[in-house]
Amino acid sequence: MTIAERVSELLADAPIEERLRGREIEEGGKILGLSEASVYRLIAQGRIGHVKLEGGRRTGHGRAGAVRVRLIDLVTFMVENERRPA
Repeated sequence: MTIAERVSELLADAPIEERLRGREIEEGGKILGLSEASVYRLIAQGRIGHVKLEGGRRTGHGRAGAVRVRLIDLVTFMVENERRPA
């Protein structure tokens, strides 16, 4: 079974809106069982897909765009890192 087939199997009952809805990093961490810092680290390493929202004009602290994760990206990461029995 390929990664795409396994991801499709796990998301079979989830509507497309739910698969693609952006979630806060905190919620993504709960789904993966990781801390927020670990999720940010995996995003920085390019191991978890994410959506970067456009921020306001950068005039000070906190003006960068927010980072969101999608359920499809989280499930793909989980499938890619599944431990298979030998």
